[in-house]
Amino acid sequence: MKIKKAFKFIILCVFISYNTNATFIINEVQPAPINSEPEWVELYNFQDSDFICNGCQINDATNSKVTIPDFTLKSKKYALLTKDTVALKIRRKIPDDCLIIQVNKLPTFNNTSDQIVISKSDLSIIDSVYYDMKWGKTGISLERIDWMVPAISQDNWAASCASDSATAGYENCNAIKEFSIQITFSRDLNNNIIFNFLNTGRKNLSFFNFEISADLNRNNHFEIDEIILIGSQMASSKEKSFQMVVQYDPISAKLSNKGNYKCLLTILTNNKNDTLARYYFDLYNSYPFNSITFNEIMFDVSKNNSEYLELYNSTLDTINFKNWFIANKQNRIKSDTFRINDSVIIEPKSYFLFALDTTIFNKFPELIGAKNVLAKHTGFNLLAAGDKLIIADPSGIIMDSVNYDPSMHLPSLSNTKDVSLEKINVHLKSFERKSWTSSRNEKGGTPSKENSIYQIINPDGFLVAKPNPFSPFSPGNHSQTEIQYELPFKDALINIKIFDTAGFLVYELVNNEISSSVGSIQWGGKSKNEQLLPPGQYVVLLQASDIETNKIWESKIVVVIGK
Repeated sequence: MKIKKAFKFIILCVFISYNTNATFIINEVQPAPINSEPEWVELYNFQDSDFICNGCQINDATNSKVTIPDFTLKSKKYALLTKDTVALKIRRKIPDDCLIIQVNKLPTFNNTSDQIVISKSDLSIIDSVYYDMKWGKTGISLERIDWMVPAISQDNWAASCASDSATAGYENCNAIKEFSIQITFSRDLNNNIIFNFLNTGRKNLSFFNFEISADLNRNNHFEIDEIILIGSQMASSKEKSFQMVVQYDPISAKLSNKGNYKCLLTILTNNKNDTLARYYFDLYNSYPFNSITFNEIMFDVSKNNSEYLELYNSTLDTINFKNWFIANKQNRIKSDTFRINDSVIIEPKSYFLFALDTTIFNKFPELIGAKNVLAKHTGFNLLAAGDKLIIADPSGIIMDSVNYDPSMHLPSLSNTKDVSLEKINVHLKSFERKSWTSSRNEKGGTPSKENSIYQIINPDGFLVAKPNPFSPFSPGNHSQTEIQYELPFKDALINIKIFDTAGFLVYELVNNEISSSVGSIQWGGKSKNEQLLPPGQYVVLLQASDIETNKIWESKIVVVIGK
């Protein structure tokens, strides 16, 4: 141990004394080879000029010096010293521009620990290193990490990470580079692209050019005509980490289709002659809002049933749901989120079903094997008391949201367990309560099918009450009526009033509320004073004013309260 420490001390002192005059360094060593590979030492000329090495010598810890055949090491090039060049060429694939020098009496290096010294003919030290094979592994070379720092401890040596166990004749895989740029990618709230840079290289990066390419034809190759953005960026000359913000709209304009694209960010030098870094990333070109919407929610189930969500693809595109996610409550998006890791395809104008448990097949066996059904237990659940749900694409862009709760069920239902909430029409807004009502299907829901209460939007509009007649005096399903309407407008300001046959206003159901084209509301036969009205005929009047054009549409029907 004392001898090792003495070696290190001597070598450190030598390094300090010669470092300013150093011409090349010992860059990699293989003192413990296997499979008939000879020992070797790699030299690297880091200078901008060639170095003529006449009469140079090499020795190990025994200090027995061996003369190296004369050679010229070109700038930024490598040389290998070995006893057997033929055997080394058989074992290693060595670049053509690397010198391979046979040193017949090359010292035999210890496969435990040793020192290696290279000196000039006048015995002045060129470079000296110390190694310990405890820092590596037999058969794998030791690589110098930083040529500017003494190689006398584990801090500056690392076992080669190359696939063939060494980097003989080319850059060390562990070497600190002039520019070593690590890049990460994210999107901000404005959908802009954020590239985060960390430069762990030797030189600071103050200015660079960049290109962004997208695999537009999706053939897994980046071609010259697929460069969609070219630019330059100033960076802090002192800071190792910095950001680059790229506006998304100019990029989106170059992407002809929606969905996922393989992309490449290339970082170039000022003169664009050298590539400093390449970063591959996925960019999702989002579909318009409401392209994917919630269409059915089964949230309160018995023990042997499964919760589920049904989604609808309103586009004319086939959409892959991979990396989309569903979340409970937007402000808890990180803690209660299910990301779809499977490649699930949803066809145009079709449904996708996400079941939270495979028990759904017990009640709906016809779903087994369906391609548009994903059933798995994930720990994600739908609260029976109600919750907020969002569906978002891989970029985090929210496509749809809904607030559901048990009060959205038909009041006439005495038991809503195992009964889903269905949207009256797939084109209605999910966030409007009036867009939803209880499933009328005998199984309690219509997963992956058209909803049981589905209503076609009538361009002429209509008004209907069901059941009619009804009787608030008799318990059961006919104790109140549901007034359903379809407007000839996309959005309108509506009023719904109840009159008796004499024309007197007896009840006001809706007063100047905004409604989408389809809706419904319950009436239990009560008056303005919340008293039950006597049996007889009553007139329901609906008035709607189109928000865009101010056009007026009205309709009225007769509703009968029975005994």
